[in-house]
Amino acid sequence: MMRKWSGKLEIALRRKCDNYLDKRRYVMITTVNHNFGNKRIPIRKMTSQLQEVVIKNDVWIGGHCSIFPGTIIPTGSVVAAGAVFTKSSGKDEYSIFAGVPAKKIKERI
Repeated sequence: MMRKWSGKLEIALRRKCDNYLDKRRYVMITTVNHNFGNKRIPIRKMTSQLQEVVIKNDVWIGGHCSIFPGTIIPTGSVVAAGAVFTKSSGKDEYSIFAGVPAKKIKERI
């Protein structure tokens, strides 16, 4: 159940974006992850897990970023181009995140 918007932004269900989100082209935000923990079941028959993605107020997301299920991007954050957000950083407000996986590199203010 994916929806496509202009600019190649792909968002699955169960995502929450607060006010003043600025994103660039080719940003992927997904809320679905595959379960693959049982060796006795073929991967194609395993179920999916739905987790929420929360993007707080005043966030800028650079181009070609990937944001995965269960993450929280805090208020005032800047996510550098090409970053892969795999973990929540809910307490690091007004910070700059970069890298694969994305880590806090410095404070914005």
